[in-house]
Amino acid sequence: MLLLIVVVGIVLSFSILRNPAIGLAVTAMSLPLQGVLPSVPMATSLVSALGGLTLLAYLVQKLRGGKFFQHGLQWQYALALGFFVWQLVSFPRASFYGSHNWTFTYIQLLILLWLASELLTPRALRLVMALYIIAAVISALYAFSEAQIADEYSVSAGLVRSEGLGGDENDVALYLALGFVFAAYFHREQRTRFGNLVFPLIYIALIMGIVGTVSRAGFLTFVLALVLLAGFWLSGGKRRARAIIIPAFSLIIAVQYVIPDSYFDIMYETIFTEDISDDTNFGSRQRLINIAWEVWKDHPATGVGVDQFRSVSRSYMEGIVVRGKAPPAQVPHNLYVTLLAENGLIGFLLFMGWIAFGLRDLLRTMWGRTDPYSALATIWLIGMLLFLFKGYTASTMHYDKLLWMMGGVSVAIYQGYLAYKRRDPAAQAEGAAYD
Repeated sequence: MLLLIVVVGIVLSFSILRNPAIGLAVTAMSLPLQGVLPSVPMATSLVSALGGLTLLAYLVQKLRGGKFFQHGLQWQYALALGFFVWQLVSFPRASFYGSHNWTFTYIQLLILLWLASELLTPRALRLVMALYIIAAVISALYAFSEAQIADEYSVSAGLVRSEGLGGDENDVALYLALGFVFAAYFHREQRTRFGNLVFPLIYIALIMGIVGTVSRAGFLTFVLALVLLAGFWLSGGKRRARAIIIPAFSLIIAVQYVIPDSYFDIMYETIFTEDISDDTNFGSRQRLINIAWEVWKDHPATGVGVDQFRSVSRSYMEGIVVRGKAPPAQVPHNLYVTLLAENGLIGFLLFMGWIAFGLRDLLRTMWGRTDPYSALATIWLIGMLLFLFKGYTASTMHYDKLLWMMGGVSVAIYQGYLAYKRRDPAAQAEGAAYD
């Protein structure tokens, strides 16, 4: 096993040195598999080590000729950097000595955003998406094989939720839904009938994986993905719109023959009919969200520092008793109130600002209806919207690698689209390859 890891690492290293975009593709595909990736000495993870190699390969490439910021100064760069600097200046101790070294984490994320904007041409984006789908399908099949769907949302009833190969059930469900979105892109764009045999298998495998996580947030995210994808499929003209038949057929097959009826019973009972009281899961989360609001109101400009809500919230829980004892300190499970409570209004506006400009660039490209840029913009816009939707139930989205990569993707797609309109030779060649 060790020998295999070494061989794969050597092959990846040489590939990245020749084409740095492969490093970004490996970073993306690692997310559905991050629970089983080996650690590397002198790095926080194998992906971090490969990320450093990607940066080195890019710098060497540019030193041989070319601009380091080929798109100039973008709002995504400025606001993301501003968020990092604000976090560092307002609470330097929390940034360096929290549960993570947040300074190092955000430096990596800033580099990831920048490299994605510089390297991800349409051809490179297709590589990223294709490798991601492969990883997502592997994780999905493992998730479904490990799960046990009981009649109730309870471990005592025999429920076993699977995290696939990704380390967390809710995160994996989101990553698998995104894999479904990427597969839909390739399916709509494919021009051979062979895909009509392959894509149903991919769709069903990813649906099985989402079911295996038994994630309520994942279920709702997948439903939203289907709604948004319906518009994507129907916007491609009659020939491409016919592709919607295959995922619809795949969904029917999965519901009829693969997904246990008890799964839908659990989703209905825990999403739509669960009692919202202090001792239920929903009630507990609502209490934490309310506490986060109180923390923000007491520290409106600066917040309390990155990753500090868990410790600060203890003082706001005095007198609260759940099931006969004080509740443990937890996170709010909501990206937006977490940002407000920990980074204040200024940090919140800086973070959401670079996301807003990313959405703007993708929307502008989508409305331009210029292939291949408009179709790619639409699919990555759907991806960003899924992440923002998931933000209502997760506190960790502000340091998710894929979300930060999406910020860079928005720059790359929009600037490629503008270059294509200016009849730039490189952009024209990218477009001609997929006409």
